[in-house]
Amino acid sequence: YSNKAVMYSNKFNLSDGLIAHYEFEDNANDSSGNGNDGVEYGGVEYVDGVIGKAAKFDGMDDCILGDASTFPSGGSERTVCLWAKSNDIN
Repeated sequence: YSNKAVMYSNKFNLSDGLIAHYEFEDNANDSSGNGNDGVEYGGVEYVDGVIGKAAKFDGMDDCILGDASTFPSGGSERTVCLWAKSNDIN
């Protein structure tokens, strides 16, 4: 056991294969430049986040949907990354 962090330095392009990137800076626009903007439903709010803004959902009917035809489906490989904070988990 060690309390030292291990850092790896690899050069790679984060945009390689990127389909969409949502920063939620007061909107659900795709920041990747690919035009895969989300559509807000149910009164999504934008609030201060850890870095910039964040989308806040009421847990009832809020959501952001995108065009499913632009995203991988079925058994296609994909990676999804997100930060989430919940005030109540039931």
